[in-house]
Amino acid sequence: MNQRQTYLQTMGIQSWVIKEKKPVFKILPISTPDPHFSKKIEPCGDIWQVLIQVVNSCQRCELSQNRQQPIFGEGDQQASLLIITDPPNKAEDQAAQLLIEDSGQLFLNMLFALGLKRQQIYLTCGLKCQNQNKTLLPKSSHCFTWLNRQVELVQPQVILVLGQSISEQLNNYQQPFATLRKTKQTFLKQDIPMIVSYHPNDLLNDPKIKAKAWLDLQQLVPYLGS
Repeated sequence: MNQRQTYLQTMGIQSWVIKEKKPVFKILPISTPDPHFSKKIEPCGDIWQVLIQVVNSCQRCELSQNRQQPIFGEGDQQASLLIITDPPNKAEDQAAQLLIEDSGQLFLNMLFALGLKRQQIYLTCGLKCQNQNKTLLPKSSHCFTWLNRQVELVQPQVILVLGQSISEQLNNYQQPFATLRKTKQTFLKQDIPMIVSYHPNDLLNDPKIKAKAWLDLQQLVPYLGS
């Protein structure tokens, strides 16, 4: 048994052989970003620092009132895989880092089974601040402005979206999460393939869906090269 199979067995996931043939998906449209910020930004030396400063000082919605700090993102700025998660929870808000709990480690182990390490991906969240009031739906176009810029700068081969909330928001609530999981999307107007899957917390809350999440991750393989 190789190292990849050992990781999968430890996580309780049945190991399948990944087929080289790409699955066939239906393409669904994704909502557009804030029209006031639709101009494409070309990469330059200081653009990342400028974006970080803008996000850190952002107070455009109610979420800024209760955060420790916004979470901008981290990782390889030239990554083939860009991951977008649901808003940070309390622990992530305090640590200013995503996927730091047991569920995050589980997900990172699954990525490792695909041959990816944390430092090889770019990781960010759709809403940059913790949403303590789950019934509150803030104006997401502000955060999606920054998210759109990040994607433009990284220019990944594929995007993985983790979580029901952010998946449905990116789709402008036109399709439920269950449908989004089974259909491949494109990110906003950038025509980058986007795959939807469960948030890592869901995998701990319901271990039965780990196998489904593993199948979702396998869809990344054709875009990541050898």
